Formats: sequence, structure tokens, C-alpha cells
Amino acid sequence: MHRCAMMTAVASGSAALVMSAGAFAPAGWQDVEVSVMHGIPGENVDVHADGDTVLEDLEPGTVSEPISMPAGTSDLRVTGAGAGPDAEAVVEADEVEFHAGSNSTVAAHLDDAGEPALTPFVNETYELGEDEAQLTVRHVAAAPALDVRTDGEPAAQALTEPEEEVLETAPGTVSADAVVADTEETVLEPTDLDLVGGDNTLCLLYTSDAADDSL
Repeated sequence: MHRCAMMTAVASGSAALVMSAGAFAPAGWQDVEVSVMHGIPGENVDVHADGDTVLEDLEPGTVSEPISMPAGTSDLRVTGAGAGPDAEAVVEADEVEFHAGSNSTVAAHLDDAGEPALTPFVNETYELGEDEAQLTVRHVAAAPALDVRTDGEPAAQALTEPEEEVLETAPGTVSADAVVADTEETVLEPTDLDLVGGDNTLCLLYTSDAADDSL
């Protein structure tokens, strides 16, 4: 039996281009906005980039506020909260690439085999009209391929970990659920999502503390 939880965040508007500190920074040295989604059950964590602590005491089932990082590649390590950047990593990844001017979410999650993984996603942030909305569905759970439905209708089908699908839709409230692909085995009970005009709602399906039987 597989069970997932849902975590949501919003990526709004167009990504701002912010120059790095220094009046004479070379052209192209632009910052990126990065959020971290903590979808590994068990403990609060700190996040470190290239040896520096950039986020502290992140709770499972939460998405951090965006932080500013230099464009380029970064070595990322996730450790237990307060353990320090040199402690044994819960999960780590080298040379994670962030493009100048982008808005990204890095998911710390369990893969389909139940092993910790770090997966970066680039968030769609182009301008939407007030009568338009986006729903980005991401599968970052220890579960097989999933069908995600909105108001009972197929929205993202046979989504495998760590795939995503960006859906164009109208603003309003929808009821989202998920089942194992091509079955009626429920992995996520119906959950209301408020899709706001002009926004991209990020919906992440992950393994929570309450879903340990999915491992």
C-alpha cells in the first residue's frame, strides 16, 4: 500500500534578474531564487551550499522561503538540524546547476525505491493573465507511477518519480487526488487546491511521516 501527502507553494510573476553584490561584477553574474522542499520523513534539517549554511531547521512537509544564490553550479548537502555542514549528510548532490535569473525549487525527497534524493526543478514564472492559472504537479514520492485527477478528471497521467507536468487551467478551487496509474488504488485523498489567477501553484506529492507504509 502506498500513501502520499501533498505540499503546495506558489511561483508568481516573472523571475527578477538581480545582480550579484559588487559594482563591477562581470556581466551574467546574476542571482537565482531557490526554495527547498523538505519531503524526507523523520527530522528537521539544515541545508548547505558549497560549505555554507543557507537554511536552518527546515521541518518535514514544508517549503522554505526563496533564498538568493549565485548562478552556476553548487554542491548541496542536507544534514540534521544543528549538526553542521561537515556532518553526515541525509542527502547530497554535487554540481547542481542554477541558471541566471531562474526561480527553482530543490526537492529533498524519497525516490521510488525509498532512498533519499535531491531533485532540482525550474519553476515556470512567466506572466499570466488574471483569468489564467497554472498547476504544476510533481511526483517526488516513494511510489510507482501515479495518475493525478482534478475534480475527478485526469490531469496528469502515469507520472513517474521525479517527473512533473505543467497544466494550464482557469482560476478557482479544484479537488485533487491521486491513484496508482491505471488503477483505483488511492495514494492521496481528495484535497482542495485554490488556483489563483496569474499564479503557478506548485503541487508536490511526497512521502510523509504518516505514509511510512509506502517505503
